[in-house]
Amino acid sequence: SLSEAVWLLGGSIALVQYSMIANSSDVQYSRNFTLKLVKFTYAVTFVILLCLLLLPPSFYIFIFGSDFGSVPEIMQCLAPGIISFSITIVLSSYFSGIGKYYVCTIAAAVGFILTLVFNFLLIPKYGIIGAGIAATLSYVGSTVYLVYIFVKDTKFKWNDFVFKKQDVKFYFSEL
Repeated sequence: SLSEAVWLLGGSIALVQYSMIANSSDVQYSRNFTLKLVKFTYAVTFVILLCLLLLPPSFYIFIFGSDFGSVPEIMQCLAPGIISFSITIVLSSYFSGIGKYYVCTIAAAVGFILTLVFNFLLIPKYGIIGAGIAATLSYVGSTVYLVYIFVKDTKFKWNDFVFKKQDVKFYFSEL
């Protein structure tokens, strides 16, 4: 549930992004806009997640009850996947907006297969931690596929995903 709360940001951004891309005929604008949103979503998700990870177990016990003392440990297993999936949300919106729904379907299939495989391998041995690791591997797998296709489709370079000064200026001027 905490992961889904963090993903609300990406989902909200993706909703606006989808409507802008679906109604735009400027392919380069859609690509650049998506790259900026990927970086923004990554950064904000990272900050939110870091705050959640820094909270002590006693906080979760106080808010949710005694059964939630292991939340920080589970969140540590899920953290890379949570950040990864926030990128998936934005990239899926891009591919949907340009009408390449099959890319999203393949990404979901990659995640599903990885979930099946790693659930069977990790949960029996590691329990809930194994489930967290399996989920993370699934999210990362889907994201890697989408980023690969995005880079291939847009001809962006890997260093285009690195934050630059003009990105920060864009965020403050546009948001």
